[in-house]
Amino acid sequence: MHKARHIRTGRIVLASTMESGDYFGIFQCPYCKTDLILTQEYKTKYGKIVSAFFKHREAENDFQKKCPLRVENNSDKSNKEKKSNKSKEQNLERLKQEVILSLKNRNDTRITYQLQYL
Repeated sequence: MHKARHIRTGRIVLASTMESGDYFGIFQCPYCKTDLILTQEYKTKYGKIVSAFFKHREAENDFQKKCPLRVENNSDKSNKEKKSNKSKEQNLERLKQEVILSLKNRNDTRITYQLQYL
């Protein structure tokens, strides 16, 4: 969402026109009157620039959940945590395999034998 009501002034403002000092103001959705969070423009790790925007806080009731201006995130926090943990496990397994492979290449059979049981 790129427009919101700035509670201090009562005006509808654009996220892209807000100064850094204004990020501490209170913003409200013009439709459901829920508090909004202003997110500054930023660059992703892949170099894509994401323009400034407002996002809803967590909905407290059905009216807020059904706000037509609300954008829901498709993945919930627990799903992200599961993916993160799975990724960490995969990375750890890859690291173990690489260590064992490098030790085998060094022909240190004693250490290699001990590591295969990790």
